[in-house]
Amino acid sequence: MSIRSLGLLGCGNMGEALLKGAHFTLPDLSIGILEKNDVRAKYLNKVYPNITLVDTFEDLGKYDSVIIAVKPQQFEAAAEELRYGLSITRVIISIAAGITLSKIEKHFPSCSCIRVMPNTPALIGKGMTGLSFGNNCPIEIRSFVQDLFSSIGEASIIPETLMNAVTALSGSGPAYFFHFIDTMATQAIGLGVSYDMAKTLLTQTMLGSALMLQQSDKSPSELIKQVTSPGGTTEAAMKLYEVSDFQLIIKSTLQAAKNRADELSLS
Repeated sequence: MSIRSLGLLGCGNMGEALLKGAHFTLPDLSIGILEKNDVRAKYLNKVYPNITLVDTFEDLGKYDSVIIAVKPQQFEAAAEELRYGLSITRVIISIAAGITLSKIEKHFPSCSCIRVMPNTPALIGKGMTGLSFGNNCPIEIRSFVQDLFSSIGEASIIPETLMNAVTALSGSGPAYFFHFIDTMATQAIGLGVSYDMAKTLLTQTMLGSALMLQQSDKSPSELIKQVTSPGGTTEAAMKLYEVSDFQLIIKSTLQAAKNRADELSLS
């Protein structure tokens, strides 16, 4: 069961990231887009001349696979319209946060359904995507979906019971890191370092640290010890982490994101 065509219902930043990734990884894939925003549609038509802009759900339903790339609050209405427009579509992929497999399968009982949670670094090919497959997903479809999302970074199969937690971690995660860098760069001004200089220093430090953690067999705690000399500057800073409510802040941040994903799952 080969997948030769892909339709996108909505094509914002994540949809565009997939366009770029699919172009290199799956160059023979025919791609069609239903984009209601006229300005966005004109942009896509200009930048990606090989895609097809479709006008109706019936047109979109002629593609082998369809990605529903709308906001969670728009999923029900979009899925209902798409369901009545399907003709040959066999694969439905949703990237809407909090939308469960059971909800996707309710609208598309005869299709292979996949719930996906990517994140915004996909825009530069460095994303992290969680994949949860429904029961009616043969190996060929699983392979196609993994190849598609591996084209924009790393893709891992996740038990659906953990998908809302994954949403809180990696789906929302980039915002946490951006906020951390922004806060540190802003506070660095009080040390006499400009915001732009601090951002450059911190960005490379975060990038190097992430790669070091990825390539090392040491745990984060062990790497902390490696950079922390007794009586040194790092130790002075880390002592404040130990006596502050930093862990509570992180715990509360993750819980708030997961709670919202749980609410979206129930809505």
